[in-house]
Amino acid sequence: MIKVTKAGLLNNGFVLIFDEYKDFIYPDKFLKIVNTETIEEVPYFSNYYFIGTDQEIIIFWFNIIKKQYPKRVLIPFAKDENTDDVFCFDGTDTSGNPKVYQVHTYASEGWEDRGYWDSFDDWYEDIKQISQEFKEEMEEDE
Repeated sequence: MIKVTKAGLLNNGFVLIFDEYKDFIYPDKFLKIVNTETIEEVPYFSNYYFIGTDQEIIIFWFNIIKKQYPKRVLIPFAKDENTDDVFCFDGTDTSGNPKVYQVHTYASEGWEDRGYWDSFDDWYEDIKQISQEFKEEMEEDE
């Protein structure tokens, strides 16, 4: 298990951020997926991407979420490029296996929840499946 004790960069330039959430532990599988040889090798899924590939983008979404939902402790890590939805880790979880929340930014406080997954592993499997289905639909339309 890798414990992140300050915001920083992985060797490939991927940004890990958590601000004052110093006890937060990123899931091992997440770190393995994003800690590629080069930033270009970080996976991209149809309509979904890891926001840590760009420092300005992850800081932007971190600040937006923190400002809009100050009562919640959320660590953004991925984005749906077709909506304002951001996928966030539960920043209060120090187990190394936090829930993943789908947060609809710009919604009124209390209306931002779009659902959650019990773990990053569950989220990742769903996103891969959704991405594959999207690719198959696109191929059928061609």
